[in-house]
Amino acid sequence: MKISTRIVVAGATLLTAVTVDQITKIIARKELYLTQGHSYLGDTFRFQYAENSGAFLGMGANLPPMLRYAVFNLSVAFFLALFLFYVLSRKNWNSLQITAGCMVIGGGLSNLIDRFYRGGYVIDFMNMGIGSLRTGIFNVADMLILAGVGWMLIMDGFSNSNKSNSSVTDMNIKTQEMPNPETAKLEPINSELKNSELEKN
Repeated sequence: MKISTRIVVAGATLLTAVTVDQITKIIARKELYLTQGHSYLGDTFRFQYAENSGAFLGMGANLPPMLRYAVFNLSVAFFLALFLFYVLSRKNWNSLQITAGCMVIGGGLSNLIDRFYRGGYVIDFMNMGIGSLRTGIFNVADMLILAGVGWMLIMDGFSNSNKSNSSVTDMNIKTQEMPNPETAKLEPINSELKNSELEKN
């Protein structure tokens, strides 16, 4: 795929991911801030507002502020830039693989925008579970990251499977093209017999 096409696919995916996530966060803040939230399907799914100063599902929220800034702002920005370069440099990737990679980057970028714009925290507003067994509170960006990683792993598995099948097919073709040793041994004998018969005649 041409670099220009890869850039267009990546740009469209990043813009869509960031826009959707930021819009849902604006709605969540408007509708859920300072409320008890809303519960659906027998409390299986909840909408509840939370400000997360940690990473995914609140991990690292208790770190010192300066360390949090270094880990969740600076290092994440560096990783996202590095991963974007990696995605754009994959000449053999198709549009689906680039989209999956940019879903991960887009989710991370949108949360990073929150951290810089909102003073170090990210807006979360969704929670799932049954009874006391529940997830942490998450947002659309987190879902994009997980979906992108899962999608990349699935496509990588298919790609490896196709390569394996192609290798097996190539080996079968080469095997079929190779002469049978027994047949090769008999060919000179058959040729001599034919020549002797012709001489007799």
